[in-house]
Amino acid sequence: MSTTTSTARVIEIGSVTAGVAVPEESGFRFFSSQHPFDSLEGRRFRNLKQVIAAAHDQWRRTTPPPRSKSSRTTPKESSTDLLLALPGPFLLAV
Repeated sequence: MSTTTSTARVIEIGSVTAGVAVPEESGFRFFSSQHPFDSLEGRRFRNLKQVIAAAHDQWRRTTPPPRSKSSRTTPKESSTDLLLALPGPFLLAV
């Protein structure tokens, strides 16, 4: 019987909880807490470093990269679009 007590470790990728790594005799077993990490469910790893690396890899594969706000341009509005966006009654010249 072991005199060292090990506890489960929560694995987080940024602010996302990937799952829990539970210690076993030969390493750790991973239990997923979110869908992107389900393919790792029940897998055994020799150490926590491997668990974390696998979770990071899985996150990169299943999550699209964030879209850059600076590269996004808004279409130029025409004067007709601006008039239609004005609230309330108004008269247009005919």
